[in-house]
Amino acid sequence: MADWIATHTGRFKAIVSHASVYDKVSMLATEELWFEEHDMQGTPWTNPESYRKWAPVTYAGELGKFKTPTLVIAGERDYRVPYTQSLEFFSALQRQGVPSKLVVFPDEGHWVLKPQNSQFWYKTFLDWLAIYVKCDATRRGGLFTYIASQSKNVLYQNWLFCGFSTQCPSSGKTTNFDGTPWRCSALKNSSDCVYGTR
Repeated sequence: MADWIATHTGRFKAIVSHASVYDKVSMLATEELWFEEHDMQGTPWTNPESYRKWAPVTYAGELGKFKTPTLVIAGERDYRVPYTQSLEFFSALQRQGVPSKLVVFPDEGHWVLKPQNSQFWYKTFLDWLAIYVKCDATRRGGLFTYIASQSKNVLYQNWLFCGFSTQCPSSGKTTNFDGTPWRCSALKNSSDCVYGTR
């Protein structure tokens, strides 16, 4: 869906495309042909108009018009949405001067499951949004920060949004988040639970 959005609107500050479909015809490489043929009501040779109409590649010329910064992520072992879909999309972004970055996990499939890869995925995702999505504290909904709480070797991650209140998972303290960095005062080691801006 991210590739479709990128080719149809400029209303977003940033897009993250993870294992997204770009070219419906080249989805013949999927292990799930039934879904493609069902959704497109045929094959590319029996219903080519459907494949053309619903493929973001058809509207790729709009990428240069909207220029929405886009992070593209794929797993090389993804047989549901072959990673070549992401390579094609990234090439179109680059050729049209759209701020973009490509991350391919050679040892992952449709989902990023290995712990070290998952951590890298989240860091890259959050870093991308931190660059392009600026928080306006006067309105709700802008991504502002995240919580990283380490206790007994367990990493908890959550999201905080401007204008929302949150509760510290360790101390239970509730605060309204206005963008000011905040630390749990109830903890002996304040680095165990940090609420801070990105």
